Amino acid sequence: MKQDKEMIVTFLTPAVLCFCIMFLYPVIRTVFMSFFDVSTVTASFDKWTFVGIDNFTALWKNPSFKGAMFNILRIWVVGGIVTLLISLLMAVILTSGVRGKATFRAIIYLPNVISAVALATMWTQYVFSDKYGMFNDIIQLFGGDPIKWLGSTMKFWSMLIAFIFGAVGYYMLIFLSGIERIPADLYEAATIDGASKVAQFRYITLPLLRNVFKTNLTFWTINTITFFVWSKMFSPVTSELSTISPVVYMMNIVFGGKGIIETQAGRGAAVGVTLAIMVMIVFGLMNMLIKDDDIELYSFENSRILYRSILWASHSEDELHKWFSSNFNVEVHAYVKNGKYCVVNNTYEPQSTTVYKGDGSSFELDMDANEIRWYEI
Repeated sequence: MKQDKEMIVTFLTPAVLCFCIMFLYPVIRTVFMSFFDVSTVTASFDKWTFVGIDNFTALWKNPSFKGAMFNILRIWVVGGIVTLLISLLMAVILTSGVRGKATFRAIIYLPNVISAVALATMWTQYVFSDKYGMFNDIIQLFGGDPIKWLGSTMKFWSMLIAFIFGAVGYYMLIFLSGIERIPADLYEAATIDGASKVAQFRYITLPLLRNVFKTNLTFWTINTITFFVWSKMFSPVTSELSTISPVVYMMNIVFGGKGIIETQAGRGAAVGVTLAIMVMIVFGLMNMLIKDDDIELYSFENSRILYRSILWASHSEDELHKWFSSNFNVEVHAYVKNGKYCVVNNTYEPQSTTVYKGDGSSFELDMDANEIRWYEI
């Protein structure tokens, strides 16, 4: 046992040291620095001047920072809705039995393989260009006037379109994995009860993708908060108010930029702390609104929930009955419209159970391994 402890300490020590040096210490130092007036990141502690929350109040009085926060708010809300809806639509289409699923999945995910710098260059030079951009060529082909996509009024929306294009494939894969985990027999039961594809999506797919939505919202929030490359690529010379993000603003005031005479590392640390608090708030709200209690498929406790979703999808909730088994290894599936129900033994061993029917009656049943029995209602 002593040798095991020594082995554990030997292997854990390098990882713990790396975590403390590369993550824990910088985080603590950044939080601490946000309450001080510090000119540079490398300034010695004797040059730090305590200012309390002045760095935070000064940030919210600065028009550039407020503009940057407004930009990421629009990216998070507008971009998040569009990205997640398109991603979900693509995932549903690819799981509907369409031919060439693997090919389409690879094509949609391809922008995530390409460097964000190369992708942004393609959009700015070949899609949004005033002279030979693809969008303006299409507009002029139909007799319209060219649009200045990279002008001050349209640059933010152009950047957002390009960012969404590069993000859709990533979130589509997450939705895809979530949909593929939903048992096919739920859809088969809903189809037997007359549910349309739209109803199945609304009452079966969406509820069972609850935690997948939570995961995607978390990743989208983090990607929005750390928005940097696209902002710099669409405004490479100076940070314009229409494209600036908080991370770009933080870099400018910490390391200097065009028009910035004095660097302010303490205020930059305050930006980082503010963004971290925002992520924690969003994550906390999602934990409150989207619970983590996964639905256990096929069990005594939740059989009524599953059948309710099926009957909802077929617009027959008024026909919901309590069909269940006292043995959690045995399922009871009731198909009310068809006048039949089946009892399924999900194990490789014989099982005994009490089957409760919708009219309140019950009966004892002994079943062989993997046996399925059908009855008339």
